[in-house]
Amino acid sequence: MFELVLREQTRTAVALELGLPTHAAHRNGVGSEMKKLVIQSLILLVVNIALSGLVLASVHCTLFRGDPILGAIPVIIALPGILLQPWFIAFCLFTTGPVLLATPLWTTAVSVPVYVLLDRKGKLERAKGLLARIKTRRSLVITSAFGAFLLLVAIARYVDFPAMNRGMPRSLQWALQDVDLKLGSPRYYCLEKWIDSEWIWQARISESKMNTLVVKLRLRSIPLDQIEDQYLSRSPYWWRPVISEQVHAFSTWDFPMDWHGSGGRHVLATWNPTDELLHMWIKDNF
Repeated sequence: MFELVLREQTRTAVALELGLPTHAAHRNGVGSEMKKLVIQSLILLVVNIALSGLVLASVHCTLFRGDPILGAIPVIIALPGILLQPWFIAFCLFTTGPVLLATPLWTTAVSVPVYVLLDRKGKLERAKGLLARIKTRRSLVITSAFGAFLLLVAIARYVDFPAMNRGMPRSLQWALQDVDLKLGSPRYYCLEKWIDSEWIWQARISESKMNTLVVKLRLRSIPLDQIEDQYLSRSPYWWRPVISEQVHAFSTWDFPMDWHGSGGRHVLATWNPTDELLHMWIKDNF
């Protein structure tokens, strides 16, 4: 045993003298590389979780809010990460249930060995050089300016500026198809649509046409104190209902203020005779 220890010490001394790596140094190097790989894998997993969140946000804005411009912004932000990991798209499109929810994990599990192999073969040198150039001050300024532009577009679309949807919400078109309301400056905003849908609508309408609308939608007059903040504080910049003594409020029976409600159409509306401005909140449930 003493001879083995002495022999190992002799080898280490010779290696140090000749500038060669020792067994202990090699073992420490491997451990350091493994630790670095684990940290990089965890960072990549966090990035892929963020990518999944951006994709979900895009789907929600496009399909459930009906705003493809707002829906495009998360995809633009996520695009570099998706292009560098194209298998991410495959996991999103061809998996369901728990497997789909674990897309960030599967994407990371594929990306780590693929990029480790490419790095060992020297296939990433050009990409590393490009990344080094991107880190310049000019590139950071351009990236920051582009990010600020996307943020401004997102805020503008969130408040519906400019208003994109003119006319009448789809939820009311069938119910009012045989009525000539002669609306002024009608515009609407989709809060949600899928199986159930939710809309807000603004238009100018005369008193006689307003009475026709009340009868057609089977609305009843309600006290103004039943109008709550949920009705008043919607996101579009043009949605600014004024509640005053001359304003008339209407509703279907038992309008669900805090939830979707039961099946059928639910309507809450206010109409100001001074400027003939109508505001209407519609919940159309399957």
